[in-house]
Amino acid sequence: MHDILNLAGSNLLSPPVLFLALGFAASFARSDLEVPQAVAKALSLYLLLAIEFKGGVAVASHGLDAKLLSTLAAGGDAACHPGSAAEYLSQPVARDYIPV
Repeated sequence: MHDILNLAGSNLLSPPVLFLALGFAASFARSDLEVPQAVAKALSLYLLLAIEFKGGVAVASHGLDAKLLSTLAAGGDAACHPGSAAEYLSQPVARDYIPV
């Protein structure tokens, strides 16, 4: 149980989750929160590097396998053809709600 709480605490205190919580709190409080352009660029760069570093550490500790390569291929395909994946996934749902 102690390990689960440590893991939850480390995940909830990660920079992306904290920035998400700050955004929710600011919108809930109807704040006029404005971040200067230079700070916004620095924060987005920091978040991207934090996410990439965490993913790189996970890949380094786990290694390359078929599951990782297929996930990367699917992500690359979704990035190159964004509409096709959304259209394919929404067809079963849309069929139930669109009158014929």
